[in-house]
Amino acid sequence: MLPFNALNYACGLTAVRFRDYLLGTAAGILPGATAYVAIGAFGATPGSAPFLLGVGGLAVLALAGLVLARRRRGGAIEETA
Repeated sequence: MLPFNALNYACGLTAVRFRDYLLGTAAGILPGATAYVAIGAFGATPGSAPFLLGVGGLAVLALAGLVLARRRRGGAIEETA
């Protein structure tokens, strides 16, 4: 996996169209950023609906990341002791 900045530079050096780069970046960043903003904005009222939606959104994103990582590894989960 490449660091975000290295990937940005690599895309700038390739034939990736700006529109495709912009859409991919937005799809990758906006869900998590929106959840973090909701948690930060409504952190003083942790029982509020926007705060709970933000926490739930982060949980869904984390779970989706774990599922995708597991599928890429062929279903094996490495355990560390």
